Amino acid sequence: MCGGTHIGYLRAMKKTPGFFDKRQIRLEKAYYEHCDLVIAHSKQMNHELVNFYSVPENKISVIYPPFSIKNFSVTSEENRNALRQYFRFSNDKVIFLLPSAGNHFVKGFDLIAEYFSKTTLPIELVVAGRPIPSSYKNVRFIGFQKDMSKVYQAADFTILPSRYEAFGQVGPESVACGTPVIFSNVVGSSEVIDEKAKLIFDWAKEGDVNRVVEQALKWANQGARLQNPLKLIHCQTDVVDHVKSVLNSWIEVTNERL
Repeated sequence: MCGGTHIGYLRAMKKTPGFFDKRQIRLEKAYYEHCDLVIAHSKQMNHELVNFYSVPENKISVIYPPFSIKNFSVTSEENRNALRQYFRFSNDKVIFLLPSAGNHFVKGFDLIAEYFSKTTLPIELVVAGRPIPSSYKNVRFIGFQKDMSKVYQAADFTILPSRYEAFGQVGPESVACGTPVIFSNVVGSSEVIDEKAKLIFDWAKEGDVNRVVEQALKWANQGARLQNPLKLIHCQTDVVDHVKSVLNSWIEVTNERL
């Protein structure tokens, strides 16, 4: 199962491989060389496997990870308003949710926090997960949340400004809750989200973040909640179906039945 590659990560971070990086890359190459099948969690990972590790295309199957539609779903407008009050979301601002339980730098927090701290637009960045390193204007930390579906339901948009993101499960989870997503152009799960539910930007393009934020504000003014959101997610949501796809790929590649 390939949910990320170390070479891809180092390139995205613009890091030169050190001693332990080289050891990890050697291990990854050995795994890919000796296995019969590699499940890539996005086309982006397929690209990295082929171009960085020389894995043959016929050895790779792109199968997106599933998520629970029981845990992530649309709520009523009444309940959503109650959740916004609970999380102290201002009705005068459009709320952008950043789920970041791991490495803030990888998630691009520093870059997006700088943008929010300087803007005069009626927006707020809400960070759920690991504590943020310092205080910023228009940025608020709400800590780790046991039920992220409630935060998705309350927010206006989910934003993932990552420097490297092999898939990004928060994408389909957010959309399933009726909340559109804003992604940097390296987020793998953008592959499974319909154009009607996402905005994509490129950190390398000057002013591109401001472009998508202003577009998001227009969406919000028009009512940005997603209708029939499961139709806007183009991947399997059932774990059993996911396992069947993996087993079928194994049979196809090895001609062996388990």
